[in-house]
Amino acid sequence: MPALVPQKSIKMFRLSLSFVLASLLAGSVLATPHSIRDCSTLCCNQVGDASDPAIAQFLGLLGVVASGTVGLQCSPLGSSCSGQVACCTNLNFNGLIATGC
Repeated sequence: MPALVPQKSIKMFRLSLSFVLASLLAGSVLATPHSIRDCSTLCCNQVGDASDPAIAQFLGLLGVVASGTVGLQCSPLGSSCSGQVACCTNLNFNGLIATGC
């Protein structure tokens, strides 16, 4: 005949398991990096690095200081896009320049 596990041990196990699972779930939510929902999905005529000579010259003409990936001549993504789709955090000059892509 198998030994019976005391009821108090079962309750303690359930409580411990609940605590561990809650901790894991909370940790995964808190550790989630910024998602795609933090940017605007745009259709841009050109997407490239701000250090690219042609893009840097264009940015310089407008007095824009940027680094990383930028989009040029962007508009909100509709049902189709003949350019390049980009997810960017900042839209400047009425869509002429998008930064944080």
